[in-house]
Amino acid sequence: MKIGILTFQFADNYGAVLQCLALQEACKKYVQEVGVINYLPSKMLNRYIRIKKKLIPKGFEKHFESFRKKFFNR
Repeated sequence: MKIGILTFQFADNYGAVLQCLALQEACKKYVQEVGVINYLPSKMLNRYIRIKKKLIPKGFEKHFESFRKKFFNR
């Protein structure tokens, strides 16, 4: 059996990323294969990128992306 977690964890904040990781690890107790499917709605993505450029310091997102690559099953 496989489980796919569909979530908007693209947001660079600790809550979104850690919640997704916790759900992935909890699902691993019940099934062998668990994957994270990143939900990127185009309307939300465009707004988020504009806001992100204003509020989040440059280079900060690379920390989240490296965390995602290291811990999330894609």
